Amino acid sequence: MSKETILESFEQVIRVNLIGTFLMIREAVPALRQGHGPAVVNFSSTSAQFAHPYVAAYAASKGGIQSMTHAVAAE
Repeated sequence: MSKETILESFEQVIRVNLIGTFLMIREAVPALRQGHGPAVVNFSSTSAQFAHPYVAAYAASKGGIQSMTHAVAAE
């Protein structure tokens, strides 16, 4: 990441990938609670676990998806 990284660009990636995933889970909760053996499947990336240059926002969003998915499963 450099000083030239634009905050709006970083926020957009987080908004689409992480917040979008959160919103989809949130909207599905009522149906999941009524189901038999409900499951949520989210998509992440190797970038969540391994360093790849120039994709800090993407990596942060995918790592967030993994952590959020574990937390939601525990709830």
